[in-house]
Amino acid sequence: MHHSQHGFTLVEITVVLVLMAIITAYVIGRSVSTVQVDLVGQTDRIRNQIRYAQATAMKRGDANEIWGIKFDPGTDQYWLFFASIPVDAGEPDLAAQQVIFPGEQNKKASAADFGVDIQPLASNLLFFDRFGKPYTQYTDATTNDDLDNPLIITLSASGQNRTITMTPETGLVQ
Repeated sequence: MHHSQHGFTLVEITVVLVLMAIITAYVIGRSVSTVQVDLVGQTDRIRNQIRYAQATAMKRGDANEIWGIKFDPGTDQYWLFFASIPVDAGEPDLAAQQVIFPGEQNKKASAADFGVDIQPLASNLLFFDRFGKPYTQYTDATTNDDLDNPLIITLSASGQNRTITMTPETGLVQ
């Protein structure tokens, strides 16, 4: 008596799964570039650092101090700073006023290391008062420019763009 068996052997199934894994890895590798990954990563990093600056301003809660981030479009560097109120124009640039972001090695963080360009706001400054309210200019409690419209910071790399948007009044960062 001879039995006819139908089906696949374990070796055949294993070979098919390995081939499918190789093809899938190739297709995914070709569809997502490192530029896209770097741009998304840098956007999330800067978004979180803006939130950190805002949270630090609220946590400190000092009526005589303001926190902010300054962007240098020429070098694509940016840094966290605090300033005494009233704020002098050059105060955000002073090394003594600059603070290292968590997880960073230097006071000045750089998006250019990852090939990312930053097109920030016109003033290149973003301030937060002790309530977390965002400003683009701040001298004292009565002389400042709070946001009238959502603030948009654009990051770009190899023709691709990502944006960070901040809502006026509340400072919600998206």
